Amino acid sequence: MAHSDISFKDYSPKSILITGEGTKACKEQLKKIGCKWNFSLKGWICSKTKQAAVEKFIETGEVDSPSPGWGNSVSIEQAYLIKGDTRSVKDKLKRLGSPKSILITGEGTKAPSPVWGNSVSIEQAYLIKGDTRSVKDELKRLGCVWVRGHGWMATDSIIDEVEDVLEATK
Repeated sequence: MAHSDISFKDYSPKSILITGEGTKACKEQLKKIGCKWNFSLKGWICSKTKQAAVEKFIETGEVDSPSPGWGNSVSIEQAYLIKGDTRSVKDKLKRLGSPKSILITGEGTKAPSPVWGNSVSIEQAYLIKGDTRSVKDELKRLGCVWVRGHGWMATDSIIDEVEDVLEATK
């Protein structure tokens, strides 16, 4: 069933805004796609990476099943954790424009880095996104850190244990 009363438009370089009278009746499907309600905009915000799923839903009324794996909607994405005093590289970070997520913290070691200077280091990290409420305490115990607006951040050293926890929740 097509949803002619739902539309979307670019909201930012990385997100779209879904609006229309029909969104209220379809809120569970929009959540399943990965959209989040924004009260002040009176619409649903969604990553542009989900645009094809939104278009398909508007045209056909169908929502693809979430990726195979954990729970109903949990996924793991590669990210980079940039640690240290990032003030000196703030402009470089803005220009990166990479599709990969970049998480920046103000804490961490001041290990030398040949690319970014003496006080900044880059580590491989992972973002655990989706409905992780059932494993929240276990993720904390393993050392994952909640990054508001993104999800849980796990370093390379604990990702295998995180995957085991998520696998157990299938």
